[in-house]
Formats: sequence, structure tokens, C-alpha cells
Amino acid sequence: NAYFDQITKVAEAAYPGCTQGSVETMKSVYERLVSNESVRHLKKVVNELDICFDTIPQYMLQSNEIFASELNQLIVQLHADYNMEYYPPTPQRTLYQACKIVANKHHSPTQRLARLLQLVATTNDYREAALDRNLSLSCFDLQTQIPFGPNATISAADWTGAGYGLDGERW
Repeated sequence: NAYFDQITKVAEAAYPGCTQGSVETMKSVYERLVSNESVRHLKKVVNELDICFDTIPQYMLQSNEIFASELNQLIVQLHADYNMEYYPPTPQRTLYQACKIVANKHHSPTQRLARLLQLVATTNDYREAALDRNLSLSCFDLQTQIPFGPNATISAADWTGAGYGLDGERW
């Protein structure tokens, strides 16, 4: 897909190693999640990622593979969103900061993803989505990334980065 090829080029130009770091982080976390289908294992990894377990949508709890796939999709959407906001290109932009996090080899993949989600939680979009839905700001709430509607999922949100809340419902 030419769109995602372009996003990858911009991310790599913003911070060398971003692409490899993103792939390694998500692949490792995905493999860790699907290595054990128990709820106890999922809770352990979710806790390490500082994700609010109690508000994970039920469809994501059907299997650790579904949860891992939706988490991967979230990262794709975030990269697309931050790519659109990367003008003018500066180290203060979220894309640069996200790339710096995932490219950091001094942290484990789980730590990198947790730090990335912490970065997301500092954005105005995240805070507005949390406040709109009366969600806690004490942990990362996946509900902030899901469109409104009865059958909404992260993977059904707009993949270009404008896909949660009312924006996602409109898509």
C-alpha cells in the first residue's frame, strides 16, 4: 500500500531505526501474548503495559490472539495519525517521540510499548476521548481508541489515523 509505504519513509526519516523498532516491538509483544491463552497471562502482560484491564472491550478478551491483533492495529493507526501531524518536522512532534521510544534497544519490547502508550496518554486526543467517555486517566484505556457504536472495534476504525470516537463512527 503506497500510503503506508510513505508513512514508513517519513517515520524512518524522522528517527532512524523507527521502522525496525516498531516491527520488533510489536512482533515480540504479539508473540508473547499468543504464547499462552490463559487470562492470567493476558492480565500479566496488560498490567506490564499499564492498560486498564477492566475496560478492555469484551470482543478483545475472546482470545489473546484477538487482543494482540487489535493492539497491533492500534499501533498502525497511531503511526498514521502521528505522521499526519508531523509538520513542521521537529523533535517535539509525537511521531519523533514515538519513534525514539520504539527504537530504544535499552528497553524490552514490552517496556517500549508501555512507554509508547504512556506517550499516547499525554496527547490531547487521548485526554478528550477519555473525558468524553468518563474514563480513568490512571491507566491506558483502550476504549479511547474505539469508535462509538454497538459493534465498534479498533480494527474497524479508520486506518489513516482518524478513527475513534465520533470520527470513527462517521467512517
